[in-house]
Amino acid sequence: MRITVTELERFDNIDVYCRDIPAMVHFYRDVLGLELLYPYEEGTDWFAIQSGDVSVYFLTAAPDAQDTHFAPAQSVGISSFSFAVGDLDSAIQHLEGQVRWSDDVREWRHQNGTWYRFRFFTDPEGNNLSITEPHKVERMP
Repeated sequence: MRITVTELERFDNIDVYCRDIPAMVHFYRDVLGLELLYPYEEGTDWFAIQSGDVSVYFLTAAPDAQDTHFAPAQSVGISSFSFAVGDLDSAIQHLEGQVRWSDDVREWRHQNGTWYRFRFFTDPEGNNLSITEPHKVERMP
């Protein structure tokens, strides 16, 4: 049976493969201030954060990993993921000096009136992230 778009309510979780779990825990928990989904135990090969309704699992990317999530020779993955903020300028000021910005503030506008202000940065492993200030127009029925 095929799932229709209307049955998909929200993202539940995202898996991200990385090499240095402790550095990633520090960045996401201590620099960005995100809540860990489960207590992190030093030496484990994964951790998870909670950001709104979405859980993000960070897993060690090793060729010999036995984890069922591991995709050998993974050549594609998440391009980026964004965190919504109420005030982009304030969020940038808070993160200044703690993240490596990839670009200046940009805007994207849709013809329906929805628009976003955003700025990209990278985590310690080079994954693309952004903070975005959404200005969404309510969807019509």
